[in-house]
Amino acid sequence: MQLRELDSYVRFTVNLFFYATGGLSLLAISMATYGWSSGQLKGFIDQHKFTDTEHLKESDQDISVPRSLDSKKRTTFALILQKHRANDTNARWCSFWSFLNLFAGFALCEYTYPTPGSLYSLWYLSEVYLAAALVRFFIVFHDCCHGSFFKSPQANRKLAILISCFAAVPMEEWKHGHAHHHTHLGDVSVFDDSLTVWFNRKEYASLPPVLRCAYRIIRDPFIFPGFANAVVFWLLPIVSMRKTFVYRLVFMLFLYCTGGMTTLINFLVGSSLGGMIGVQLFHLQHQCNPAIYRVPHSKRTTLDAGLLGSTHLYIPRFLRWMTLGIEYHHIHHASTQVPGYHLQACHEEATSIGLLENTGVNFVEGKRAFLSLFHTLFFDQKMETPEKPSPRFCSFEPYQSLGLFDSRS
Repeated sequence: MQLRELDSYVRFTVNLFFYATGGLSLLAISMATYGWSSGQLKGFIDQHKFTDTEHLKESDQDISVPRSLDSKKRTTFALILQKHRANDTNARWCSFWSFLNLFAGFALCEYTYPTPGSLYSLWYLSEVYLAAALVRFFIVFHDCCHGSFFKSPQANRKLAILISCFAAVPMEEWKHGHAHHHTHLGDVSVFDDSLTVWFNRKEYASLPPVLRCAYRIIRDPFIFPGFANAVVFWLLPIVSMRKTFVYRLVFMLFLYCTGGMTTLINFLVGSSLGGMIGVQLFHLQHQCNPAIYRVPHSKRTTLDAGLLGSTHLYIPRFLRWMTLGIEYHHIHHASTQVPGYHLQACHEEATSIGLLENTGVNFVEGKRAFLSLFHTLFFDQKMETPEKPSPRFCSFEPYQSLGLFDSRS
């Protein structure tokens, strides 16, 4: 097969996937809109509240002590977390390489931008690289919003404001929403809208037919990354966040005025791909079997939400420049003050002295990560009970019957 023939197949496949997922997403949005306008969606939300009220009972046992580490280990772990807080020299190098990768991504996309007779595949690969650079850039922004990238709050704020132009999300608006996730992760009495699995099979079956069909389309693992990126990073900011909309508009006008339509298209494609990668990463950070940490509010602790409610995700070495340590998500949720560039070292030091041994940290390697991408529902209950201590995720049909789910319990 000749190179140009292969390139035409690649172009056809990319276009087919884009138009198919886009068309199905629009159909699902139309169904959901109908469900909202008819009152079906509001009625279902009021009835279920997205919490596991059926099993939500307070326990008489001590509810204030974390169960992942005993008191001696907690003290040692706290010292390790403190040791790996921000280092300004490392932060400067990290930000330098982040900017360098971003500019290299833009340059490659400009150089390979399709012209008559050129190969689209080279441009697609360049856009993937730009998307990866934008993911890394967003993780730096994420750390700045946590106040953990630099020692100085002012330095964190200044860099976050600068990066927010590329992320197209104002620091304060994103910081507020993300804080809700960290505060309530694992608490079944509060709806965490940042998670990617909401219903169990019983709740899904009880949805009105139109909404059930819409949810089946939207939450299909091949459609959801693009849909979530479009809604979270584009639709919602335009509809409900005026400041975010202004940020996006001004930044895109800047790109158009300085680099022309080519630069603007490169950014739009790269940021969309980066958003899709980010959605999948976030899904794997909390939606892998067993969903071991889902408890009533009175039992929740930040340490357990980190070590038991977040994953240690395997990322191939050649991709770790992109993820900037966020695969050690159990450490990040244990302490948001450990920046991404120190998460691996923090994990390795804790592991080297046996601190994390038998704590229940969920290590998700390549095969399990792939299978977990298909998780869309809770199999049964959505929180721990004495009879069933570990909630589990499952997939839609036909993926479930094909074995496309993580069977670990």
